[in-house]
Amino acid sequence: MQLNRNQSLDKKTLISLTYITQIGCGLSAIFTTITLLIHYILRERHKEFSIQIHVNLSAALFLLNVTFLTNVWLRSIRTGSFCKVMAILLHYSLLCSFTWMGIEAFHLYLMLVKVFNTYIKCYMLKLCLVGWGIPAAVLFITAGINIDFYGRHVIPVNDNYNSTNHNPIYMCWITNDIVSYVTIIAYFALVFLGNTTMMIVLCVKVIRLKGADKKSIFTILGLTCLLGITYGIAFFSYGSQNVPALYLFCIFNPLQGFFIFLWYCMLIRSSVNTAGETSKTNRSRTSY
Repeated sequence: MQLNRNQSLDKKTLISLTYITQIGCGLSAIFTTITLLIHYILRERHKEFSIQIHVNLSAALFLLNVTFLTNVWLRSIRTGSFCKVMAILLHYSLLCSFTWMGIEAFHLYLMLVKVFNTYIKCYMLKLCLVGWGIPAAVLFITAGINIDFYGRHVIPVNDNYNSTNHNPIYMCWITNDIVSYVTIIAYFALVFLGNTTMMIVLCVKVIRLKGADKKSIFTILGLTCLLGITYGIAFFSYGSQNVPALYLFCIFNPLQGFFIFLWYCMLIRSSVNTAGETSKTNRSRTSY
């Protein structure tokens, strides 16, 4: 997601960023798996659209984390076709993650802003077609134009490391700069613009209703995670800000699956408490 794909890094910095990302992605993969398992077990009890959307986002992040880790661990396999497949899977999972973050913002808009007259027939089915279908369409178009847009992307390293070493540092990714800017940077920029606007609206509503207390702060932090606002750090990864921005990006974003797991647990707990209070109210009315 770097704006300048040719901006080089110090080798030690690149290695430390890789380790940080691997740890974060590993934790995220574990907790997204737990989220999916919990939802599978409790799927009959929790059919709210919000929870289903969170689960789909968790599934997209699980795919993203596993694909990224596989990409890093198996990049020594030099088969060109295998590298293309890995690059396509990584591209698809990243676009799915962005799309479901946008869907999170759209659903929040329907619930908290529009409120009335928001019934949509086959709502969840249509969201799934958008969340998983649009990224697939982008990939089909990209690969249909030229499958060589995917392959080995050499990561620039300072001191001409890649030009003097027989084993340059690379990953299986998009090889064409224009394709990267259009299908990643521009795609996310649209999602980021909509989600940031929605985030500002929600922050104003939360603070007006609850004030700037501790619960409001946690709510805002949770929404920031759901909407993927922290991915916007990538827009600052250039020039002298490049390394600090990359460290922040690699610390916050790989842990998104863990944060969504916490948010999911909070939603389930809230749903159970609400159901319990409703049940108590009904029993007291029956007794009366």
